[in-house]
Amino acid sequence: MYRRSLRFRIALSFGGLGALMALLLSVASWLTVERMEAAFLDATLDQELEFFLDAWLRDPTTPPPSTRDIQGLVVALDQIDDQRAELRHLGPGRHETTLDGAVVEIGIIDRAGHRFYLIYDERHIDRAESVLIAFLVGFSLLMTGFSTLLGWLLGGRITAPVRSLADDVRAISAGPTTARLEEVYQADDEVGQLADAFRRAWSRMQGFLERERAFTADASHQLRTSVAVISSTTELLLDEGALPAPVEGRIRRIAHAALSLRRQVEGFLLLARETEAGIELAPCHVDEVVRDLVAREQEALPADGPRLEVVVDAHPVLQAPSEALEIIVGNLVGNAIAHGAGPIEVRVTTDGLEVRDDGPSLSPEVLAQVFDRGYRGPAASNGSGLGLAIAQRIGHRFGWTVGLENAVGSGVVARIRFCSDPSASDRTQRR
Repeated sequence: MYRRSLRFRIALSFGGLGALMALLLSVASWLTVERMEAAFLDATLDQELEFFLDAWLRDPTTPPPSTRDIQGLVVALDQIDDQRAELRHLGPGRHETTLDGAVVEIGIIDRAGHRFYLIYDERHIDRAESVLIAFLVGFSLLMTGFSTLLGWLLGGRITAPVRSLADDVRAISAGPTTARLEEVYQADDEVGQLADAFRRAWSRMQGFLERERAFTADASHQLRTSVAVISSTTELLLDEGALPAPVEGRIRRIAHAALSLRRQVEGFLLLARETEAGIELAPCHVDEVVRDLVAREQEALPADGPRLEVVVDAHPVLQAPSEALEIIVGNLVGNAIAHGAGPIEVRVTTDGLEVRDDGPSLSPEVLAQVFDRGYRGPAASNGSGLGLAIAQRIGHRFGWTVGLENAVGSGVVARIRFCSDPSASDRTQRR
């Protein structure tokens, strides 16, 4: 659901909170300054205007005030129309207007047949406000950056137990024991509860795996025993000789089927193992395995069955059990025999092999589901729908890809690509 780490989200939350607090403080400061400015201007204009008025009433020759920020003006009421346009329309009271391009605050009062003007130039106040705005912006940025940094540091401290738990959980795969989880994570906090929940789930999963291993061992022992009995019996019958040709052919097919069954059992057991430890890897000559398999398949087919052909373009050698390759190729060839038409060509290439038949093409819907476990297609046959799914799973175990596509013209092509996953190839070669 989340694309960012927990530490990043904590830092982002702290940064957002810091930015919000800085914004609120800046707005509050700005409103306070505006209120103080308005009160200051009102008090200044009132005091200066009253002082000038009292002085002028005592001595009409008193000059109006003239400073950097304040300018005074006295005009007889009958001469108001002679004033500059900006002042002519203004009556007694407080006014904010523009004179000579500057914003000014003007206080006006009428006394003794005269109108008294006191003009306050706000340019210095505006410059001070600009400095204040720059300060508030800098403060907000600094507050946001500091909050983000604090959140990043605190996020590292907060997520450290979670990262440690993740490391310990990854270490369990190398040595399946939860002893460290019990020793380290005993606190009654969220991380401790998570560790305890994982430990309980891992214990249940270990129980399931132990029962599965026991079942696999028992089933494989029984299957191996039965296959061994069939193989030894057929060997004894063939050694006696003087058997009618039809009977000898049937016994040989039984012997080949028993051999194929033994190899399939070994392959299924290989697939059922949790890890690849204990798998004996030896050089597997792909062309030899294919020739042997095709010969047995052809011998088992009736006389009017499809013809199987082997084309060897290269002689790749794999570091993998030959039983695994036999199961994959056997399932692909069996699928071509059951659903395709002859001739069926098995071609060995440098980096894989192809099984091509001349049967009908498959629809896109079938191609999208053909490797799903239990899928049998619209034209249901007696098959279980497991062959291609098992072939793909075994191929994935060794880093091979197994695919199916329509051939150009007609027919279907099944392809195996060896070691499509470079890491799988490196892992196999290291063994």
